[in-house]
Formats: sequence, structure tokens, C-alpha cells
Amino acid sequence: MKQAGVVTSKVVGAIPGGKMTKAQKAKLAADIKAAAIPVAKPEKKVKPPKAQQVATKPAAPAVKPEGIGSLAKKLILANRDWTNEKIAATVRDTRGSNTTGSCIAWYKSKMRLKGEL
Repeated sequence: MKQAGVVTSKVVGAIPGGKMTKAQKAKLAADIKAAAIPVAKPEKKVKPPKAQQVATKPAAPAVKPEGIGSLAKKLILANRDWTNEKIAATVRDTRGSNTTGSCIAWYKSKMRLKGEL
């Protein structure tokens, strides 16, 4: 009995030792092709048109939330008598960051160089 996908030496008439002539190779190829079971090709995924892809993207937020640096700068300008540690504590409480007094000192020095402070 002949099984699909399995070709024995009886089908091909191969010489013991595994060497085949060109004619035997051609016959083997024809036998394999004849015994092949047709396989359905998987359906290709169709991408939606570009217009639909753009419409499904989430809209960008209208206003970007205030960052740590801008909050620190506002607190520095609004509360000039506060210490660096007090401003850092306020930023930490508001944003949940790891802001230290040294960070506030850095912002103050940059603001002085730009003439903002």
C-alpha cells in the first residue's frame, strides 16, 4: 500500500546504498508530485484601508500634563522664601516623584543663568 508523502525504494527502484540515476530521480519527483495531497492555502489577512486605520487611533490628549520641571519652576517663582527641601517635598507630594533639594537647586541655577530668577 502506498502512503501519501512516503516513497519507498520499491516505488523508485533505487539501487541499494542510496545512489540514484538521473532517470530514477526524475521518476521519484514525478511519483512524489502524483502522490501529493493538495493543501488549502491559508487566507491572507486583508488590512483595512488607511482611512479606517487613522480613524481607529486614539485621539491625542488636548493638553499635556504639567511635568515635574515646570511645576518646580512655578513653585520656585511663586515661593521665593521657601527652602529647596520644602519645594522638593511639595513636588514629591504632588507628582509622586523622587525630587530632592538638590534637584530644586539645579532648577534654580538654570533659571538664574537664563535670567528667569
